[in-house]
Amino acid sequence: VEAERAGIARDYPRWVEAQGGERPDLKRLRAGLAKDEALLAVMPAFDGVYLLAVGAGGVRVERAAMDRAALVALVGRLRGSLSPAGFDRAAAETLYAQIFTPGVRATLSKAQVLRIVPTGAFASLPFAMLPQRPIAAGRPDWLVQRFAVEVQPGFGESAARPVRVAARTQTFLGVGAPQGYASAEAVPAVPRFRSGASALAALPPLPGSLAELQAVAKRYGPRHATLMIGAEASEAALQNRDLSAYGVILFATHGLVSGEMEGVSEPALVLGDGLLTASEVAAMRIGADWVILSACNTAAGDHAQAPAYSGLAQAFRYAGAGSLLVSHWPVRDDAGAFVTLETVKGARRGLPRAVALQRAMLKLMRSDRPDAAQPYIWAPFILMER
Repeated sequence: VEAERAGIARDYPRWVEAQGGERPDLKRLRAGLAKDEALLAVMPAFDGVYLLAVGAGGVRVERAAMDRAALVALVGRLRGSLSPAGFDRAAAETLYAQIFTPGVRATLSKAQVLRIVPTGAFASLPFAMLPQRPIAAGRPDWLVQRFAVEVQPGFGESAARPVRVAARTQTFLGVGAPQGYASAEAVPAVPRFRSGASALAALPPLPGSLAELQAVAKRYGPRHATLMIGAEASEAALQNRDLSAYGVILFATHGLVSGEMEGVSEPALVLGDGLLTASEVAAMRIGADWVILSACNTAAGDHAQAPAYSGLAQAFRYAGAGSLLVSHWPVRDDAGAFVTLETVKGARRGLPRAVALQRAMLKLMRSDRPDAAQPYIWAPFILMER
């Protein structure tokens, strides 16, 4: 086994990096946290769900009061209940109480940014929308109002983060609004979701994606921004372009999960001449410090039973991407464009990306957009760090 692992590490170094690299000890884990950061790991095991909290308040390890099966079932209940009309409040409140115990909260008390390492079923849990107090008690108090949240797929990333290119000097590539699925017309009165259909021809246009790409490109300026839109948003054109030259890449189009469309056996992004699949992404060479997947279900797994982040997100990590902005479920066109632009604007002003995303989500839920206060609209967005 060790010989095989050594061979994989030699021949496929990016695979090793994508698995989290070397696992640090607790001392290195704490050293990797900034003064305003804390880490929370939620790990299901055979005999329960374990919690590891690391912050300025020390280190705490607990086992959740409820057993693993019950907590995993609650995650499934919450995810299954989410819709623009509401969600299972009892499931969300119980999950918060089980994970954010008094001891865990005390350990995290001085942090502003919370790095979460979720494993198993908890990788699909939208932590940002967990209520910090019973919703019936009055105005909702979401976790995103307390912490800027970022997700890490493992512990290796916490030990030493790579030095990234300054946000103000990065070059930008925007890909999307493919011909046939976008329009320069005004956004329709009833917003559309960036999700699939029975055939490519049946996919609705996404006017918001074109405006989103143009607005983000404007933030970087004509000298530092390149757009591949309309007929240029094609798989062939993308594969012929050197993607290592761009610091930030944004895809704004339809996203498909495995099995959502007949003949699609893996997650994919829709382009003008077909699909860019996860396996095709994994074979690319991307040097971007930040990849934004403004599409539906981009945090989903390779298939229905696969863990979260094992599909497009993992493929972009294999390809060399740094941070990822992905989504847990179908994203509404206007909400996706709003969150992307506001997050980029915040990052361009020098905010940490997690904080920029937090402020974008809070601004969206306070906006006058239809149903914007519902978690289904603002909560799918996840910042996934290397």
